[in-house]
Amino acid sequence: MNKVLYIVIIALFSSFNLFSSERIPIKIEHHLEGAPITLGIPLKRGELLSVDNARVLNSKGKEIPSQITQVSSWEPIDYSVKWIWVFFFS
Repeated sequence: MNKVLYIVIIALFSSFNLFSSERIPIKIEHHLEGAPITLGIPLKRGELLSVDNARVLNSKGKEIPSQITQVSSWEPIDYSVKWIWVFFFS
């Protein structure tokens, strides 16, 4: 049986000091329940100011406990997040 896990990375993005919510849908196929999952997500310059504003949601909109780590920023152009790692259990 093929298992498919649908998750959404949701983040509060900032552009010109106006905040909005952005969803990044992720589909993970052939996962084992409870298996650790790590993925990287690139971001456009100026979109995400802090990883504290990012969340992982399941397909029902419930938050999944996760660890989101900033890998790099767009410095010296600006201080926004350029790349994040997302870790959670399926």
